This record gives sequence, C-alpha cells and structure tokens, in this order.
Amino acid sequence: MLSTAATVAVGGHHGVCRRRLAEVVKVCAKAAMPNSQDPIDENSKIFWRWKDLMIKLEEMLLETLCFEVTPANPYRVTLKALRLEEDIPRESEWLRKSKDLFIHCTNTFELTSRVPLMLLHETNVISVLGVVLSCARDGTRVPGEFFAELDTDKDQVWACYEDLVALSRPLATLDTPFQVLPHLPKLTHEQFVRLVGDAAPPTDQALEKNPAPEKKG
Repeated sequence: MLSTAATVAVGGHHGVCRRRLAEVVKVCAKAAMPNSQDPIDENSKIFWRWKDLMIKLEEMLLETLCFEVTPANPYRVTLKALRLEEDIPRESEWLRKSKDLFIHCTNTFELTSRVPLMLLHETNVISVLGVVLSCARDGTRVPGEFFAELDTDKDQVWACYEDLVALSRPLATLDTPFQVLPHLPKLTHEQFVRLVGDAAPPTDQALEKNPAPEKKG
C-alpha cells in the first residue's frame, strides 16, 4: 500500500494538480486503514509517519525510474488544439463549441489529477481524452483531424479512458469529494467509436511515444 501511495503522490506532481501533499497523505492513510477510528490529521502520529514514508518512497521511485515528473500542461495543450488562442472566425460548429468544450475539459483534468494517469499516458493523449469526454456530454463528434493534430489515435485514447476508469474504481470507497467515477461520462467502446469513428491515424512520432495497446485474445 505504501508503494502505491508513493505512486499516487508522484502521479499528482504535475501542472494540473492542486491538491496539497497533506490531502494525499490523509486519503492514502484512510484507504489503508479503513477500520481505524484514530483521527488522521496534521496533529496525529499516523499522518506524519505516512507523510515521511511517502516522501521517502517517492524519492526512491523517481530514482529507480530515472526521470523527473515534468509533463506538459494539458490545459495549454488543449487550449491550443481547440484554437482558442487564435483570433479567427468561429464559423464551423466545432469552433463555435470549442470554448464550452474547454470548460468541460478543465473539470476532467481536475479529476485526472486524483489518479496517477500521467504515469501511464502522454499529455497529448490525456488532452484528447478530455475533449472526447466533453463531447460525450451532448453527442458532439470529434473531427478526425483533431487526433492527428495531437499525434494520437482512437486506440490510444480509448486505452487512456479504460485506465482512468480502472484507476478511479478504488476511490469509490472514499468520501465524495475524492471520487472520480460519478463525474465521468460512462462510455462503452461502441459509444466511444461513434464519437471518434473517423479519427485519423497518428504520425510515426506519435506511434513511437504512445504505442497502441496489444489486442488480447
């Protein structure tokens, strides 16, 4: 459990995470000791024991992985991809909806900061997933070229969605503010394909960075 907690802490150390380490410590300690009646706060020994161990394990994990967690900010990636920084006519339906889509994306990115999704997928893939989930709210189809522009494809984004759901399931036992699944659109693969059915393939560079998941069976 401690190694998992350290992984959660590492996954949360990116530009979109607004949660203090103290909050992560409390959630992980509570999840590890669901039957404990002892208070878990900055004045308890349990809190400080978990905090010290998580920081130490986090350092060991980063050293073992040989990298620094400094991913690109999905807010900026999505803002640019939706062309919201450009002073252009909003003639197409996609461009007219882009601002509302981005607003929903910010909520999705806040949710992903509660799980270590950044350790499994590149920022561009998470950014596209945010847009797809925003589109799922009203059935808006994602233009096929949008995937190619962000160097990903529908298989990579679907794998990202599945991982987000899987990582969020353990949070269902926590208090409502820490849960993720109730706030995510529930999509079957068929529904997902209808939203992104004409997605263009990624570039060679994207395939090197984000290999498509292997087919099972």
